[in-house]
Amino acid sequence: MRWRVGSGSRISIWNDAWVPRLEDYRLQGNGMGQHYNLVSELLDQHSRQWKEEIITHIMSANEARKVLSIPLSRHLQEGKQAWRAEAFGKYSVRSGGYKLLLKESAEVEPNLQRATSRQVYKKLWLIELPEKIKITFWRAYKKFIPIYKNLQKIRLRNTVACPRCTYDDESLEHASRDCQGDFEDVKYLLAYVNVVRKLQTVDGLRFMQNNYLCHLGFWGDRNKQVHERKIRHNIKTVRFITMYLKGLEEIKGRLSARCVQKARWRPLEGSFVKINFYASFQGQLLKSGSGLVGRDSAGQIVGMRMILNDYVPSPFAGEAIACLQGVQMGLDPGFHGVILEGDSLTVVKKLQNKNKDISEINPIIEDVKRAGRGFVECRFNFVGRNTNGTAHRLAKEGLVNGETSYLMERTPKAVWKAAEEDSRWAELGHLHRFGFLGRDP
Repeated sequence: MRWRVGSGSRISIWNDAWVPRLEDYRLQGNGMGQHYNLVSELLDQHSRQWKEEIITHIMSANEARKVLSIPLSRHLQEGKQAWRAEAFGKYSVRSGGYKLLLKESAEVEPNLQRATSRQVYKKLWLIELPEKIKITFWRAYKKFIPIYKNLQKIRLRNTVACPRCTYDDESLEHASRDCQGDFEDVKYLLAYVNVVRKLQTVDGLRFMQNNYLCHLGFWGDRNKQVHERKIRHNIKTVRFITMYLKGLEEIKGRLSARCVQKARWRPLEGSFVKINFYASFQGQLLKSGSGLVGRDSAGQIVGMRMILNDYVPSPFAGEAIACLQGVQMGLDPGFHGVILEGDSLTVVKKLQNKNKDISEINPIIEDVKRAGRGFVECRFNFVGRNTNGTAHRLAKEGLVNGETSYLMERTPKAVWKAAEEDSRWAELGHLHRFGFLGRDP
């Protein structure tokens, strides 16, 4: 368990676990702050800000950055204890067992292997295959599938002999590649070699896709034989692989042939003002850039802001901060009805949910909800990235340039270009609404 910081009156600075992204969530300090005991002593309770001067004096630079990036609510809250292995702070069987197992495997995994793992994951998720197949191979790569050798490691099996050939131990490589139990005749070997040769003529991602399908066919044969006592002829396995590949190509061709209209920004009906928000995050510097753009019901821009934020712990925190700044942008001129739109589904769901959680960004979420009560009506909607183009460009420019600007005259040209395109779609939307166009633009 670890603490989520509220008032800090019950949390010991040096003895309790309360600092995320530190080993064991505990501070080591530099030996200069032993006369400080409680986290509340590091907080300015009036402004609800960290006392940066004290923190940087009694902690190492790395520890100070981690502490200063802990989100604080503008309103006084009591600290709560949360389950450290789950982002939402609540214990579950999944987080209690599975996530801690992942942590243990990560501790013994060398740095080089971790870097290789990241490369494998990136390529794996880019491959055009059904999600269940990707997840199966991710589990295989992490040794989380019930191969006999894996089962022996967790003491669920005593023998590890391959159930098909009975000659060698059943490791992942043996089950998916080396087992001779499937290779009954020379014709099957030739068919398999021909399939692989054809696959090697395509690009890298396509080769990985097809290679995964070949191994999936062997894995399916193995499971049928072990669990259902059914033996599938090897020629049928090759036929299954080739038919699956043809099916994927046909589906891809149909999708590319369709004219799929991308979602675009649409004007509002009524007197609402729509504020789109987006956050660009830079993890190494713990900085984020917020992009905010407000439009009236006619689609005309009523305000733009790009804001640079320091000590931001995560992309989700950046999105929540951007939303809070968007609410303030609507409160400043006195708008009565506001719709805030963002493309972070996690943040939007938390804003729409009436129940409280104890996640890391909950203090910011509660501040957004409380500030939203200043409007006659306030809504939070999720939109796709291509609908949020202007706010996205603002956030990127603000983070790259390292500046905060509330003036529309100082907005970069690239942002105005994105805004003009949205305005063009807004005008077409009005024509459609009043019946001048027969269908959506």
